[in-house]
Amino acid sequence: MKNFIISATFLPCLLFVLITGCAGVKPEPASEPSKDLSTTTAKSEENMRSSYYYYMRFRTHADREDYEKAEKTLKKAIEIDPDSKYLKKEMIRLYLTMDQSEMAVATAQELVGKRPHDTDALKILAKLKLTLDKQEEAENIYQKIIDLAPDDKDSYLTLGNLYMKAEKHAEAFTLYTTMAEKWPDSYVAHFYLGKIHLIRQNLNYAEKEFLKTVEIRPDLVEPRLQLINVYKARKNDELNTDEEITEQYNRILSLDKNNKKASMALALHLFEHGDRKRAEQIFIRLGEEASKNKRILMLAVDEYINGEQYKDASILFSHMLEGAPENPGLHFFAGWAYDSLKQFSKAIHHFSKVTPGSRYYKKSRLQTALLYSKTDRTQKAVTTLEKLHERMPEDIDIITYLGSFYKKLEEYDKSISILKKGISLSGDNADLLFSLAVARDNAGKKEECIESMKKVIELEPENADALNYLGYTYADLGIRLDKAEQLIKKALELKPDDGYITDSLGWVYYKKGLFSRATPVLEKAAKLTDYDPVITEHLADSLKHENKLDKALEMYRKALENAEESEQGKIKKKIRDLEQTHNAEETE
Repeated sequence: MKNFIISATFLPCLLFVLITGCAGVKPEPASEPSKDLSTTTAKSEENMRSSYYYYMRFRTHADREDYEKAEKTLKKAIEIDPDSKYLKKEMIRLYLTMDQSEMAVATAQELVGKRPHDTDALKILAKLKLTLDKQEEAENIYQKIIDLAPDDKDSYLTLGNLYMKAEKHAEAFTLYTTMAEKWPDSYVAHFYLGKIHLIRQNLNYAEKEFLKTVEIRPDLVEPRLQLINVYKARKNDELNTDEEITEQYNRILSLDKNNKKASMALALHLFEHGDRKRAEQIFIRLGEEASKNKRILMLAVDEYINGEQYKDASILFSHMLEGAPENPGLHFFAGWAYDSLKQFSKAIHHFSKVTPGSRYYKKSRLQTALLYSKTDRTQKAVTTLEKLHERMPEDIDIITYLGSFYKKLEEYDKSISILKKGISLSGDNADLLFSLAVARDNAGKKEECIESMKKVIELEPENADALNYLGYTYADLGIRLDKAEQLIKKALELKPDDGYITDSLGWVYYKKGLFSRATPVLEKAAKLTDYDPVITEHLADSLKHENKLDKALEMYRKALENAEESEQGKIKKKIRDLEQTHNAEETE
């Protein structure tokens, strides 16, 4: 680890905390080793000087970051003075510096082996176990420390923290109960007892513990937020939880008037429970402040958009806009919230208000186009993106979406043209090449499709979708069937349970005339895709060739149920033809 110097004065904070367990304690002075080394009466003065000599050489090597020599000289010092706790701690520090965690643990275990009742040594070992993600072992060590030193409050706190992290609520409850009995004014103990009661939905007990926490530390915000969670969890209308929630939010804001998270939550609570006037006042103030301080907007996004609380987000952002009606960020995230709620008209309204020059402009236009497409207004999606393309003619995202929407409108020449432009701008872009191949396929340009898809596979040899597309294209054309099988099998290795790739393999067998092999593969594909109509029709075709006519008719009818209108006529004809053949066979 570069720039690390092992000395009593310059030990980095992280390693020092790891070993000592206390960031606020100063490192041991440089003179400490000599005091430690001089305590062993069995040593001669000569040996004592020798141990200290090697220790000082160790420090010199460590200061120069020559850790190999540092390790050798420190080992020599420990060999002369094997009972030195200080030297062992230095060795642990050195191993951590050298990223040799296992060696650090082994040294700590050796230290504990010689000092099994030394709680400091046990703490070192426990913290090292945590660095190796051996939490359960660390928990056991901290329990041993508590058994040896029942008044060691810090170890209770650490162990409780570990239990909560591991969701061992029963163990944590027992420990925090003991803490509350031993230290009645331990606000941490009461707070976590409240959290455990809340998790267990013991709401009255949870409220009692959080109120006790607030009584001990009235300046804390977190227990008040937890009290609000208790009140929200109550279903009994006889309890005046609305007033209690409002009171706690007000208390939080009296402690921290700049707590915007609490302001947002209070406004939403008031809005939901009918006090719209007070809510609007807070919303407007938040909107005004958000225009001056971007942190407020990001706080709201993190809490309500990233937290997937979209209903609250839609209320919050749309009403904050009353205080800042032109704020592009508020419009963008209001649109996002309404989009997530599938209220597409409102989403489009807000996205359209995001002005050019805003960091959200491009995203808002792209999202508007996607919503137009999703609501069967693809031409409006294209118009939106064409205007955006005029502003940003070299933007690959816009080009990609335009190519997709042109294809959806069956304007394949336009799709091919814009995608080729994107490729010329971005070089060999596998995604654009894939889209170009599909557009060429849709335009009936099979050879050009094949060439484009080959280029995708050259760029991304393990692109399962490209492998499958090319293999299926070969199969559908009835050409290069062995190559098609090879490509599709490779795709299946990459996506073994993909129903569409499985169908491609079955279709290759069908094209080869291997119907007994095709049918079970196509049956599997149909099940994997919940009987996709095209795949189900493939299965029926294969069953028909195996002369399993009743089953084939059943599958054709199942395909007809889910088929697009444009495909239904073809399937109906297959059913009629098969019924006639079937009836003729029965007559004979």
